[in-house]
Amino acid sequence: MAGYPLPPELTARVISYLTIPDNFNPYKIQEPARVAQYATVSRDWQMIVERHTFSTLHLTTPQRLTEFEQIVAQNARRRSYVRNVNLLVQLESYDVEARAKFETAEEHRRNNEIFTRTIQSLFKILQSWPEDQTGIHLSIKAQSPSDAVPGKEGQRRMKEARKNRAKDLLERRFEKCYLQFSEESLDGLPAVGAVTTLSVDAGYRFQRLISPASCAIIASKLPRLQNASLVLLDNEKRDLALRKRNRNEFVCYFNFWPSSVEDFYLVFYNEPPANQTRSPADLVDGNAEDPLSSRLRDFSQQLTAIHLEDIVVGKELFWPIAPKDDTQLPSWPKLTSFRLQYTITTPSGGWYFERNPAEEGEDADGGGDSDLEDQYSRMQEHLRPPLEDRFPQSSRTKVSSELINEFYVSAGRAAQRMPKLKYMHLETSSGQGRHWFQYEVKGKTATATWADMILFQPEERVLEVWRDAARQHTGSESNLEVKLQDLSVPYTGSYA
Repeated sequence: MAGYPLPPELTARVISYLTIPDNFNPYKIQEPARVAQYATVSRDWQMIVERHTFSTLHLTTPQRLTEFEQIVAQNARRRSYVRNVNLLVQLESYDVEARAKFETAEEHRRNNEIFTRTIQSLFKILQSWPEDQTGIHLSIKAQSPSDAVPGKEGQRRMKEARKNRAKDLLERRFEKCYLQFSEESLDGLPAVGAVTTLSVDAGYRFQRLISPASCAIIASKLPRLQNASLVLLDNEKRDLALRKRNRNEFVCYFNFWPSSVEDFYLVFYNEPPANQTRSPADLVDGNAEDPLSSRLRDFSQQLTAIHLEDIVVGKELFWPIAPKDDTQLPSWPKLTSFRLQYTITTPSGGWYFERNPAEEGEDADGGGDSDLEDQYSRMQEHLRPPLEDRFPQSSRTKVSSELINEFYVSAGRAAQRMPKLKYMHLETSSGQGRHWFQYEVKGKTATATWADMILFQPEERVLEVWRDAARQHTGSESNLEVKLQDLSVPYTGSYA
C-alpha cells in the first residue's frame, strides 16, 4: 500500500493489540489468532503481522504440523521469527461410554505410538534449522480431544461426575498410562540444535502424563539445551510399584540430559497422605540414600540455578550420607540459586513434621468418620479415594527437630561448596504448619533466616556450618546475620 501514513513502530503497536485470541485457554486446542487475516492489508503489514503470528506457534494437530513444515520451516524469513513452538500431541479420541473405563493396554500402546511419531516428526522438521539464530523454546504437552479440560465443557463434566462418579472417571481414566518415548525410538529422532529451552507439562490435573525418563531421552537430542522446565507427577497412591519404577527410571536416564543445561526447574508433584496418622510410602526399600535425591545432587553440580517444587527428597539431595573420601565430595562451581519446595514426607516413609506436644490432648487417632464410611460403603472400590486419603486428619504442625536440623546441616555443607551461591530458599508446609529457610548473600553480608508457625531455633551445629558457608561467600568470619521469624505473628515485611 503505497504512501501508507503510519510509521512502522505505530503500525506494530496497533497490530500488537490484535495478537491475543478471544477466550484464550491454555488447556484447549487453540484456533489461529485473528491477527493473521491482517497480513493481506499490505506488504508492510504482512512483515509486521508475520513477526507476531510466527513468533509463537501452536502445533495442535497433525495438519498443523504439516502446515508448519510447508509454511514456516521452508521459509528462512518466517523461520527467523519463531521463538516458541508449543507442541500439543493430539492423542486418539474415545467415546462417551469409554469415559467410565480406564484406558486399556491397547489404547495406551496406540497413544504411545502417536506420541513417539509426533515427536520424531517435529524433530525431523527442526533438525535443519541453524544453530546461530536465537534459541527456540519448545513446549510439549499431550491431550485427547475427548479429555476433560478446564472450561465450560470441563466444568459441566466435573459437575456431572460428582453426581455419578461411575459414569466419568475424568483424568483418572489415564492415571496409570504414562506416555513413553523409549530409548529404542532415538534412532528416529535427529539432533536439533535450534532448541535452547524445553518445557514439558505433564503433572497437573487434566494433563496427560509423560514418563519422567522420556523427558531425559528426548532432551538427549537437544545439544544446545540450556533451560529445562518439567511439570511431572510422582503421586501414584494406588500403585506403589509404578511410582517406584518411574522414579528409578528417572534416575537411570539422568545422564541423558545434555551437559549444556544450566537452569533446571522441576515440579515432581506429590500430595502427602491426607490422613497424617498414616505412614507415607517407603521409596528407598532399606537403602541408605534415596536414589532420586542423590542423582539430583549429582546433576545439579553442572547448573547455575535449580528450582524444585512439590517433591519428595531427603537430606542427601545436598550431601552424601556417607562420603567415601574428601576427593569425591560434591561441588557446585557455577550454582548461584537453589530453590526447593519439598513435601512433608521423607523418601524412607517418614514425616518432616510431627504432632505439637501442646496439642496432645486433641483427638488424633485417625479413626474413620461415620458419614464418610457410609458414603464409601456405597461406592465401588476403584471409585473410593486412596486409603491414605479416605479420612483426612491434619495433625502435624511442628517440624521434627532431629530431621530438619540434619537437613540444614547437609544443606550448609553443600553451600560451603557453592562459591557463587547468592540465594537459597528451602520450604515445606503441612497444611496447618509452614516452615522455611532462606540464605542470601549481598556483597560482604550473608543472612540466614528461619521462619516457622512455631518459633524454630536451629541447633548450634546448624549455625556453625552456615557460618562456615558465609565465610566462604563473604570472606569474613562474622558476617552471618541470623534471623528467626514467627509466622504465627502478622508480619508486614516480605518473607520470600
